[in-house]
Amino acid sequence: GSWLQGRMRPPRSRATLPRAGLLLVAVGGMLVAAVLLPWMPVAVMMAGWGLAALGMGLAYPGLSVLTLELSAPDEKGRNSSSLQLSESIFNAVVLAFGGALLAGAAAPAQSTFLAGFGLAVLLALTGAALAGRVVPRTG
Repeated sequence: GSWLQGRMRPPRSRATLPRAGLLLVAVGGMLVAAVLLPWMPVAVMMAGWGLAALGMGLAYPGLSVLTLELSAPDEKGRNSSSLQLSESIFNAVVLAFGGALLAGAAAPAQSTFLAGFGLAVLLALTGAALAGRVVPRTG
C-alpha cells in the first residue's frame, strides 16, 4: 500500500487515501474476525490481513506527509513531533487495552477476540468518517 500510494497520481482530495486505507483496514478486520465462524475457510482470514495491510500502507505514510503539507512553515516541527508522540501514546494504549482484554478473560474465548477485532474495526471506521477533516485551513 505504501509503495502504491507513493507511485499513484495524487487524488484531488487529500482525505481520499486515509479514508480508503482505513476502510480497507475495517473490511480486513471484519474478514479476519469472520474466521471465528467454524465454517469460514482460513483463506478468508489471509485475505483480510492482506486488505488490512494494504489499507495501512495507504493510510499511515500519507498522514505524515499531510501533516507537513498542511502545516505552516513555523509549525512543522511542533506538528510532526506532536504526530509522533500521539502515535506512540495511542499504540501503547491500544496494546495495553488488548493485553488487559486477553488477560482479564479467564480463558480467552471467541467473544474476547471478537471484542478486540470489533474495537479495531470501530476505530478504523471512526477514522474513515473523520478523514474528511483533512483539508487546509482557509483564513
